[in-house]
Amino acid sequence: MQPGEPMPSKLDEFRAYRQRMNDPFLEVDLLGIKRFFNLGTNAHKASRAEQG
Repeated sequence: MQPGEPMPSKLDEFRAYRQRMNDPFLEVDLLGIKRFFNLGTNAHKASRAEQG
């Protein structure tokens, strides 16, 4: 972070941490891992669609 930049929110910090932790798994070309991550993505999409 550079001087004068706004402080990141807790949510921004969490998302950055989660991305750093997920990246090594997503780089591996295993179908099971890809399916696992896709389950979460699709669950969130379905939830958003229901909320309208």
